[in-house]
Amino acid sequence: MKKVLIAEDDGDIRTLLQIVLQREGIAVDCASNGAEALSWMKNKRYTLLILDMMMPVMSGDSVIQHLKNLPERERPEVVLVISAGRQHSSSLDPAIVRGVISKPFDVFELARLVRDLLGSTEQTRAGA
Repeated sequence: MKKVLIAEDDGDIRTLLQIVLQREGIAVDCASNGAEALSWMKNKRYTLLILDMMMPVMSGDSVIQHLKNLPERERPEVVLVISAGRQHSSSLDPAIVRGVISKPFDVFELARLVRDLLGSTEQTRAGA
């Protein structure tokens, strides 16, 4: 089963994302900051990490830097960044980040993007 980790400090957005993805039949865990997200990743393997860039305790940028230092098998297959500003999209490492969506976002567009990204992981595994 595909597992998604949502790292988002805004409780309302986190809950909305969780509901939308669970309706898609996706198992979801939630973290309220980057440090909590990394803690979840120590114990579980996630297909997708939805990562807010601006969070307290540990930012999305710091999480991405941490992921770069992990072996590929220990990090999520796909990282989708949620950003309130477009300034992050040009500086993100394409080896780690596969998509960027800006706030405010359309939940239907986000659900479509998540489906596409999760589908791409199946195609990659099938071709390997």
